[in-house]
Amino acid sequence: MTRHYDIVIVGGGLVGATLALALQQSSRRRFQVALVEAHSLQTSSEGPFTPSFDVRSTALSHGSRLLYERMGVWSAMAPYAGGISAIHVSEQGKWGATRLQAREQGLDAFGYVVPNAAIGRSLVASLEGWADLTVLTPAEAVSAESCPEGMRVSLREGERERDIVGRLLVLADGGRSSLAEGFGIASRHEDYGQHALVVNVSLSRSHDNIAYERFIDGGAVAFLPLASEGNDRMAVVWTVPSNRLQGLLSLNKAGFAEALQSQIGYRIGRIVQVGDINHYPLTLQTAQEQVREGLVLLGNSAHTLHPVAGQGYNLSLRDALHLAEALNEAVTNEELGGLSILNKYLARQQADQKRTVTASDGLIKLFGEKSVWLESIRQFGLISLNLAPAAKRRFAEYAMGVAERAPQWR
Repeated sequence: MTRHYDIVIVGGGLVGATLALALQQSSRRRFQVALVEAHSLQTSSEGPFTPSFDVRSTALSHGSRLLYERMGVWSAMAPYAGGISAIHVSEQGKWGATRLQAREQGLDAFGYVVPNAAIGRSLVASLEGWADLTVLTPAEAVSAESCPEGMRVSLREGERERDIVGRLLVLADGGRSSLAEGFGIASRHEDYGQHALVVNVSLSRSHDNIAYERFIDGGAVAFLPLASEGNDRMAVVWTVPSNRLQGLLSLNKAGFAEALQSQIGYRIGRIVQVGDINHYPLTLQTAQEQVREGLVLLGNSAHTLHPVAGQGYNLSLRDALHLAEALNEAVTNEELGGLSILNKYLARQQADQKRTVTASDGLIKLFGEKSVWLESIRQFGLISLNLAPAAKRRFAEYAMGVAERAPQWR
C-alpha cells in the first residue's frame, strides 16, 4: 500500500532536518511530513557528543543563531559553538585591512563556528516525538515523478523497494541531485578553478575569538575560532588554484603547517598541530528552476556558493524557514504543491538570494583580479570600511546574516 504525505523531504541533512522541524512547529496547520535520508541519523540517545579534532564545522551567523533560538535548538548547540567577536580582513602583502568588532554592533558575536555533528544531533533530537513526522532512514530515494496526487517517490530500504506520495516534494539532497536531474532541471555552473582545503589546526596561543579572512594570490584563507579548552583551535578553509592542490596534499603535516603559516603570518600565533585535510572543487552553482508544480529545491540543490564569506548555509537556513512560512499560509493542505504558494516563497527569498550570491561571487572576483587599479580600489575599500561608520555597519550586517525580513513560520 502506498503511503501518502503532505510533504516529502528528500535529504535529512542540516537543511532538510531544519525544514522538517519548522513544519512540525507550525502554529496554523498540521502537516504529515516524511523525511527521507540515505544515512542513519544520530540521535540524542547515543551518548554525549564529544567533537573530535577533525570534525567539520559550519559558521552560523548571528541571524542564524536567532532563528535556531526561536526553534528551541540553539541551547543544545551553544556548548560547542566558538563565538566570533571580531573579524580581521586583509590582503596578503598589502597595507589595507579592516577590523570589525561585534561590540560595536551591540553584540557578543557576529556568529558562531559549530561542528556539523553538533548541529545535526541537536536537530535530530528535536525531531523525536512528533506524531505527524515520519523519518525514513536509511532510505534511498531512487527516483521521483509527477502523479495525479502530487509527486511519487520510489524508495530503496535495504532489500525492500516501495513508493510514497507527497503533495509537495522538497529536494534537499545536495549539489548534485540526481532527482533534480531526473526532472530535467539544469544548473548554471561557473568553475572558479579553485579547490577548498578544509582542516582544523591548533595554535600556540588563544585565538581570542577573532576570525581572520585573508585574500592571497589565487584564493583566500579563513581562520575561524572553535570552542576548545584553551581556545587554541581554529577551523581553516584555504582556497587555492586547482593546479596547486596535489602539491599541497603531497606535503607531510609539518610541511603543510609551514605552507599554511606562510599565508596568514604569525598574527594567530604558531600552528602546532594540523588535522586531517579534506578538499573539494569550488563552483558557483545555481539551479535554473527552484520551484515548479509540486517541487522545491533547497540547500545546495538550489545554490552552492564559494565559502569565502561563509554565507551559503545561512542563506539555505533562511530559505527553509521562508518556505515553511509560505506553506503555513496555505488555506488547505491540497494547495501545498501549487505554484501560487511556491512562487510566494520564491518571491520572498529572491532578493536575499541574489544579494548573498552576488556579494560572495563579487568578493572572489574583486580580490582575484590582478591589476594596479583594482589593487588600489581594494586597499582603499578596506581602509574606508574602518573610517566610514555607515559602510562598516553594512559590511557587519552582511557578516551577521541579518535578513531584511525574518521568516515567520510559527
